[in-house]
Amino acid sequence: MPFLIILLTFLIGSTGWAQGDLNLDFERQGPEGNLPGGWFFGGPNYSTELSTKDPASGARCLTIRSVRDKDSTYAAISTRLPASLVAGQVIRLEGMIRAAMNSEYDTAGYLARVDHESRGTIAFSHTYDQPLGQPGDWTTVSLELTVPEEAAFVMFGGVFGGRGELSFDALQLFIDGEPYDIKKNLAVSPTRPDDPRLEWLRQYVHPLRSTAADYPTTTDLAAFGAAVGERAVVGLGESTHGSHEIFTLKDRLWRYLHQHHDFRTFVLEGPLIPSYAVNDYLETGEESVPELLKDIGYWPWQTEEVVELIEGMRHAPGEVRPRFTGMDMQNYTQAWRILEGRFGDDAELLADLVELRSKLDLVRFNRHEGSGYLIPDRYLEVVNRVIPKLNAAIAEANLSARDTRWLSHMVRLIEQFVDQKGILRDGYLAENVEWIRSVEDYGKAVVWAHNQHVLKVDGRMGEHLAKSLGSDYVAVGFAFAGGQYTHSRHGVKETVEAENPYPATYEYWFDRLDEPMFYLDLREMAQDTTPYADWFRHELQFRKVGTVKPWSEFGKENLTEAYDMIFFVGTSSPSRVLPIQVLYGYE
Repeated sequence: MPFLIILLTFLIGSTGWAQGDLNLDFERQGPEGNLPGGWFFGGPNYSTELSTKDPASGARCLTIRSVRDKDSTYAAISTRLPASLVAGQVIRLEGMIRAAMNSEYDTAGYLARVDHESRGTIAFSHTYDQPLGQPGDWTTVSLELTVPEEAAFVMFGGVFGGRGELSFDALQLFIDGEPYDIKKNLAVSPTRPDDPRLEWLRQYVHPLRSTAADYPTTTDLAAFGAAVGERAVVGLGESTHGSHEIFTLKDRLWRYLHQHHDFRTFVLEGPLIPSYAVNDYLETGEESVPELLKDIGYWPWQTEEVVELIEGMRHAPGEVRPRFTGMDMQNYTQAWRILEGRFGDDAELLADLVELRSKLDLVRFNRHEGSGYLIPDRYLEVVNRVIPKLNAAIAEANLSARDTRWLSHMVRLIEQFVDQKGILRDGYLAENVEWIRSVEDYGKAVVWAHNQHVLKVDGRMGEHLAKSLGSDYVAVGFAFAGGQYTHSRHGVKETVEAENPYPATYEYWFDRLDEPMFYLDLREMAQDTTPYADWFRHELQFRKVGTVKPWSEFGKENLTEAYDMIFFVGTSSPSRVLPIQVLYGYE
């Protein structure tokens, strides 16, 4: 049972909620085919299937199947409701369940769980003690749960602990005795044009005239410039990695900061060395920008928008040319090649470098194969033996101070690559930003990354920068209401429809302010003690999409803690990905 508690805790953290139907009958198939859309699964030694074998209703039921004859633990499926929808109310979950012939189980049934923001689980109910009837037959079971007012997360789903097969189907959700109705509860706007929350929010709005990077005037950015002032680092985020309007708006803000606030350095969420190579183009104009982006290797930046960004830097007015660099450690090959080039004449050290490279290649391959990959001790032994030798060789090489710092950081990038896992990557991103600013007189810097890196909470890069720089770091988030964006699934770039915001999201309220685009200086709200400010801080969700469209695009966020400013555009269109023939220069 302790394992089941851990599993459910994991699921409540990873489970999202979509504004569309809850898919309670499992008819809508998810992207991988083995789960219904909007549902999540966890559990070793089990698999899931959307089965057409004798469903209780419709065309499909969801089956959990043990994949070993012994040593099975628990598996769970789950989805989530916004707490604001059901807080203070009674929910009832009713559904059908079927155990296959010859199945054996200790735990089988539905569950509902409510968690507090900081105190963990505060309400829980299940059907485990309700009999399932004859094997092979469908049985109806149900549970009820009162959701406390202080609920932060509400998750429900099914659990199977045993061997064989357990199927779920025909779920129904009732809220205070009324059947759940997405149209009644969420899709229909609860707001009126005179809603006091809208009037309260309007006082903080700074209208924006354009998202175009080359928009000729900057008067609408005056409040943004005043908020940045003389601060040293500005993080520009993005709510997805594929929105044309957000990319061009970020380009516009970069140009403004470079021309009016003396920001000289542009730091990309990309590998340091190939990103740094862009500077050769900025100086000479002789390279191919698409091929430089190919070498950087991150598909979100292989777009027309980023080409325009770099072209804008090349032709930027003024005597001080921008400096372009990257901060990521996920690619070690360029750092290794630089070290090989410097120490390749030392036969013993070269042999160590070759052995190190072989282990790094294996680490990279295995990480791609499985997210839970742990580096074997025999690989770490090589890393821990060779790294000190490299550092010693650098110290003994009688190099200039600049060359010493650069070579030492190449070693550091390899250390970061080996160590980076999950949230640690953000700490290393911040470390590299600070190194970039210190290694030469690079001055003020703009950092171009995802919202989830620039924000100042959750151990992200922005939090590390805020701790080291204090108020000298400005975190800027970006949002849109609807439209389309580009994502990549299994390497294929696609245009997808954005999930429409619902009343429990910031974007829903931003979209109702009758301003097509604007920005908020969230620090202006710091002294606001009205109930509306409390609502804004604690009760809304924010779009969080990476490189792949999830089934639920929104998650809980306190914008006033996470960001200093938010830029909003009403509609997004997909980023313009460069064709493969352009990237490789054979069109």
